[in-house]
Amino acid sequence: MTTVRGHTLPAALVDLLATGRWGPGSRSSRLADLTGVDELDLLDLAGMHRNTDALVEAHESGAGAALGLTRGTTGPGCLDVDQAVLVAVSLEQDAVALDYAGAARPRVVATADGPGGVRWVEVAPTFEALVSSTPPPSGPRPA
Repeated sequence: MTTVRGHTLPAALVDLLATGRWGPGSRSSRLADLTGVDELDLLDLAGMHRNTDALVEAHESGAGAALGLTRGTTGPGCLDVDQAVLVAVSLEQDAVALDYAGAARPRVVATADGPGGVRWVEVAPTFEALVSSTPPPSGPRPA
């Protein structure tokens, strides 16, 4: 089992990581369509650990409310940092996460700007639903 902060990653994501189709240099047109962000960097396992830890640190530093982050609670537009794993990010601070709160399988959520700051919105009910409706992400782009 492949885990990040105690959360088991979906098998489809582990397969994409193992084949090099999810990670630095890879792109997902499906994620771009769902989030409206063209330049999302798909994170490898080390990047998921690093960026998810940074999400927790952002909450602990007091930036949680502006970023739609909570701890131990959930609500509309919020993401519980203890129940999340970041899987894609952009330089503009957009992010896509697996949200493990209240579900046997995590849903896929993404940041969206809203009144008062960032909100988290569902873009797919599961990771499998995200990748099954379109071709999987492409591998690294040639240099």
